[in-house]
Amino acid sequence: MTFFSEKFVIIPVSFSKLLLTISIIFFFSCTKEKKIFPVAIKGILDISQKSEKKWEFDLDGNLKLDGEWEFYWKEFLEPVTLSNPDSITSNTNTQKFSPDWINIPSAWNNLPVPNSNKEKVAGAFGFATYRLRILTDSAQELSIKFPYINTSYRLFINGKFISEVGTPSDSKNSSSPSVHSDVFEIPISETKKNEIEILIHVSNYFHSKGGIRNSILLGKNQKIKNLHDRNLFFDSFLAGSIFITGLYHLGLYLLRRKESSPLYLGIFCILMSFRTLLISENYWYEIFPNFPYEVGIKLEYLVFYFGPAIFLLYINQVFPKDEIKILSKILRIFSYSLTIVMLITPVRIASNTLIFMESMTLVGMLYVIYIMIQAIRNRREGAKSFAFGICIIFIAIINDMLYVNQILSTGYFAPFGVFLFFLSQAYLLSIRSSKAFDQVEELTNSLEKKVLTRTNELLQSKKIIETEKLISEEYLKKLKKDLHVARSIQRAILPTKPKNEKLKFYSKYLPMSEVGGDIYHIEEIHPNYIRIFIADVTGHGMQAALITMCVLADYQHLKNSHLSPSEILRKINIQFCERYSFLSTFFTCMAMDIDLNSNILSFSSAGHPAQFKFSSGKIELFERTGRLIGLAKDSNYTLVETAFQPNDKLFLFTDGLYEEINSEHIEYGEDRLIKIIEENITKDLDIIIETTLADLDDFLGGSEKRDDITFIGIEFL
Repeated sequence: MTFFSEKFVIIPVSFSKLLLTISIIFFFSCTKEKKIFPVAIKGILDISQKSEKKWEFDLDGNLKLDGEWEFYWKEFLEPVTLSNPDSITSNTNTQKFSPDWINIPSAWNNLPVPNSNKEKVAGAFGFATYRLRILTDSAQELSIKFPYINTSYRLFINGKFISEVGTPSDSKNSSSPSVHSDVFEIPISETKKNEIEILIHVSNYFHSKGGIRNSILLGKNQKIKNLHDRNLFFDSFLAGSIFITGLYHLGLYLLRRKESSPLYLGIFCILMSFRTLLISENYWYEIFPNFPYEVGIKLEYLVFYFGPAIFLLYINQVFPKDEIKILSKILRIFSYSLTIVMLITPVRIASNTLIFMESMTLVGMLYVIYIMIQAIRNRREGAKSFAFGICIIFIAIINDMLYVNQILSTGYFAPFGVFLFFLSQAYLLSIRSSKAFDQVEELTNSLEKKVLTRTNELLQSKKIIETEKLISEEYLKKLKKDLHVARSIQRAILPTKPKNEKLKFYSKYLPMSEVGGDIYHIEEIHPNYIRIFIADVTGHGMQAALITMCVLADYQHLKNSHLSPSEILRKINIQFCERYSFLSTFFTCMAMDIDLNSNILSFSSAGHPAQFKFSSGKIELFERTGRLIGLAKDSNYTLVETAFQPNDKLFLFTDGLYEEINSEHIEYGEDRLIKIIEENITKDLDIIIETTLADLDDFLGGSEKRDDITFIGIEFL
C-alpha cells in the first residue's frame, strides 16, 4: 500500500526540505554546547568563581555531573565513613582506604578490580559506592535529576539520606531492581559549606551492564523541574500520537483486509508508542510504579527486537517488486529468533544479545536502502517521498544505538523519527486525497455522460429484446405444441399389453422431458409365444426420440420373422450402421422370446444392463451378450436360453432406473434396486414396481431425474 503518488513530487519536496531542516535542528540542538562544560577530576567538580570553568546556573543552565567520580568497588561506604579518611572501615576489615576513579556516564563492566594488577575487570554484576564533591561559591536552590541507573541505588547528599530506588544490596538475594528517573531538591541548609557531597550506593544483578550509564544533571530547582515536565509532556505527546496513528492503520486494515501493509505499520506504531513511555523519563513507571522490572525491560526491548521484522514486512508490501525475498526472510527469521530468546531468558542474559540485534538492524537498514534505490530507479509510485521518511527513521535509530552504547550523549530519538515519518506521510496523503477528490469529480462527470449514453443504448436494446422475446415466445409455443404432438405419438406407439391368461404384465414409462429415448415393444406373435424388445438410445429429448422411432421402425420389419433374438439384433445393428453412422450415436437393447408351450425363455442383449428373473426366491441375471448397436457393423450376439416356470417373475428396465444420482452425488445403484425388489417379491407386480419407484424418489430427495426410465414386470401365473 503506497500512501502517496509520484505525481505530487513537486509540492512534497519543499515540505520534505522543511521537515529535514526541523530534524537536523532538533537533533543537533540537543548536542550543541553553549560553553565548555566543567568536568569532575579525581572526584571533585569545581564550579566556583575561582575555577577556570566556573558555572552560573542562571545563565548557563543545567550542568551535567560528568567526569571522574570516586569509585569503591564491592563497598557500601556510609557518608560519615568517608568524611574521616583516616578511620575508614570496609565491609570486611579495617584499612586505610584509597579510592578508584570511574568516568560518568559509563558502565563499570570493564573497570579493573582493585588489587588485581588490572588483570581482572569488575564485570556486570556487583555493587559499589560512587562519590562526588561539588565546590560552589554560595548556597543556592538547586535540584538534581537522576536518570535510570542499572539497576538499584541509594542516594545521600551531604551526609543525609535522600532516596532509594529499588533495593541496593551486596547480594543478589536481598536486592531488587527498579526503573525510575527522579528529581530531588537539595535543601539550602545542605549547601552552606559551599560544597555539595553526592554519595550513591549502586548494585546490579539483573542487567548485562551495571553502574551509572547516563548523565546526572544539576541545576536550579525550577529549570530542572521544567526540564523533567517538558520531557514527560514530549514523551506523552509522541506516545499518544504514534499510538493513535497505529490504531488508525489497524482500522484501515480491518476495513480492507486484502491490503496487509496497514496491519504491519499499525503494529509497529503501537510497539513504538509503548517504548516511548518506557525510555527517556520512564513515564510508564510513574503511571504504574509497581510494574515488574523484567516485564518492563522486555517490553522496551520488544520494539527493537520484533519491530525490524514487522517493518521489513511493511516495506515488502509497499514495494513488493523490489524486495529480495530470501534476504528478507533470513532477516525476519533472525529477528524472530532473537525475540524468542529475549522473551524466554532473564534480562541479565537477554541484554547481552543487544549487540547481535544491533548488527542485524544495520544489515536490515542497508537492505531497506537497497529497496529504496531500486524503487526510485524503477520509478515506483511515491518512492522518492517514501525514501525521505525512511531516512528520518534511520537517522533516529542510528542515534539511539550510539546513545545506548554511550558513543553519543544525545538521548532517544527513535520515537521522534517515527513521528516525523508519519507526519510527512500524513501531509503527502492529504495532497493525494485532494487530488483524488478532483479526479473523482472529473470521473463522476464523465460517468454521468457515459450513463446517459448507456441508458439510451439500453433503451434501444430493450426494444430489440422485447421484439425478440415476442418472436421467441411464439416460437416456444409452437415448439411446445410440436413436442406435445411428438409425446402423444410416442405414447401411442407404445404397445398394449398382450392378453394371455398365463402371463401378467405391468409397465411404467417415465421420460425425463416431453419425449424420451427409451422404447419397448411386447407382442404375442404366435399363440403362447411372446416377443419382447426394449431399447435405450444415448441422449435425451427430441434427438433421442427421433432415433428411437427409426429403431422401432427397423424392429417392426423383423418382429414377426422366425429369426432368433440374436439374429434380430445382428440385423438391426447392420441396418443402423449402414443408415445412421453419420449420427455417431449408439444404443443398448435386448430382444427376448418367451415360449409358454415349452416354458423356455431365450434372449440376446446388445450392451443392455443386466435384467432380473426371480425364480423360487432366487435371482438370475440376464447379462449382455454382445456390443452396443452402432459400434461396429460386424458385431455378433449370443443367444441364451433359460427356463421360465410358473410363479417366476421377470423385470426388464433401462439404466435410468438405477443410475440416478442424488444431491450428495451418490448413485442409487444395482444393489439397492435388487434389495428393494427382493423385499417385495411376494407382492403383486404393480406394488413391486410402484414401491421401487417410490424408493427411488425418496433417494433423490427432490433432485431432478437425469435419464429416461422404463420399468416392465412380467409374471408367469
